[in-house]
Amino acid sequence: MPFINFDGINTVDYENVNVNLPVLKVVGVVTSPLTVTFGAVAASTAVEGVDYDFVTKTITIPAGTYDGTSAASLQEIPLVIYEDGDHTEADETIIIEMVSALAADPAFNPVIANDDCTVSAQTPTITHTILNQLLIESVVESFPTIDGTAGGVTTSVLASDELNSAPADPVDVTLTVGASDPELTLDPATGFITVAPGTAGGTYTVEYTICEIANPTNCSTVVETVTVIQPSLSMTKVADDTGPHTAGDVVTYTYTVVNDGNTTIRGVAITDTHNGSDPAPVPGNETLSTDAAPTGDSTDAVVDGSWDVLAPGDVVTFTGTYTVTQTDVENL
Repeated sequence: MPFINFDGINTVDYENVNVNLPVLKVVGVVTSPLTVTFGAVAASTAVEGVDYDFVTKTITIPAGTYDGTSAASLQEIPLVIYEDGDHTEADETIIIEMVSALAADPAFNPVIANDDCTVSAQTPTITHTILNQLLIESVVESFPTIDGTAGGVTTSVLASDELNSAPADPVDVTLTVGASDPELTLDPATGFITVAPGTAGGTYTVEYTICEIANPTNCSTVVETVTVIQPSLSMTKVADDTGPHTAGDVVTYTYTVVNDGNTTIRGVAITDTHNGSDPAPVPGNETLSTDAAPTGDSTDAVVDGSWDVLAPGDVVTFTGTYTVTQTDVENL
């Protein structure tokens, strides 16, 4: 005659974690297919349909010999545990009772037993405790910009992350690096992002996930963005008259300066090196010739030969003049 009982001690696990569930144990010879029926008792604090559900409330044991240790002898109770979104509630319990064990052969009467396989005067029960899942949040950081020429290191990605509404501590969470631009290196031990020297200006991203060490399925993922600045100016110089020249000709030069980097540059001025016999032109009369969107972010308070603020994508022009000398003509 077989014994049907719950295996081992009460079980415990977190919300949304469907492992470590209660197990039904069969010991002995089952001569006819056996259907075991179970359900939750009213004393359970977890709510069926909200905190959990039974996939089914019956398990059918085929005819056979069971030793109480093999996989066939141990049948997991088909529970689904949910994450209910309440991170402040107390832990909850499901008290599962075995209601009956009915055989296809009415003459076959299995014994519903306690965990020690002795006949019980009461209906056997087992308790599964659902531990409340702490709120874990990875939060997008706002990092200072990094100089692309020298490279640099950001502050920690963990700075604003939280576990249970408190700052996430590396002793309580693990950090796993996901997809990342190759210019960035995120150290999972510290949370610092390193930008490689010589990185072009632009924005770069890296994904990471933090998980609670005590509950490894409790995780949060975020994508961080690092802005790398790379100052860059380009200039062209064009003469309004390329000659041939005679002494006394006045040549006007236009200097076009483009901010082709990704950061604002202040105090843009030009010093000309000239191969004429007289002093070189002095570029001045600065004028904004291209005001790329967003407009209005390049400014100059006074026309004094130096442009005050030149935003990325904007273009400023300077002009300067040179009077050709007889020495210049003779040297041509």
